[in-house]
Amino acid sequence: AMVDIFGSHRALYDGDPHIVHVHNSSMLRTHDVFAVEFFAPWCGHCQAFSPTWKEVGRLSCGASPTLRIGVVDCVAHPKICQDFEVQAFPTIRVFREQAPWHGLPLQRCQHGCRAAAAVLSDILQLASSSKLPRQADALIAQSTRLGCGSKGGVSTADVHSSALGSVGGGGGGSSALNPG
Repeated sequence: AMVDIFGSHRALYDGDPHIVHVHNSSMLRTHDVFAVEFFAPWCGHCQAFSPTWKEVGRLSCGASPTLRIGVVDCVAHPKICQDFEVQAFPTIRVFREQAPWHGLPLQRCQHGCRAAAAVLSDILQLASSSKLPRQADALIAQSTRLGCGSKGGVSTADVHSSALGSVGGGGGGSSALNPG
């Protein structure tokens, strides 16, 4: 048996009920809208961004299965990342009908944003699906009402204030993940 030196980081998303692990590219066509983070376990920005991406999964759970949040580990699945021409980590793309085969890059949060609501807002803009709310606030409220998005983590009040740009000390690391 080979020793997995990345084991501790590969567990970034293990066991998270709101994150789908993508093991082959055909999985990307299985939902109306599939937002996927391509990451490498050794990447510091990816490690810093992972709590935000998990929060995106939790806050959007009210839209499942229309909208799914997933990850591709580019160390475990290098072929997928090569096929989709991923050149930086993390890279987030939205897959949906009438989109290019390699997905749509997020407009503002292509390589991660600190606030989950900002990422979710970006995803919903690209999704442009009649089955989904247009606004992140509406989806977060829907997930909260259903009770699927309330396990631990940040309260929706924290998310709303961070969406308005008043990001406090939290949010996963001090490095700016979205320069520009």
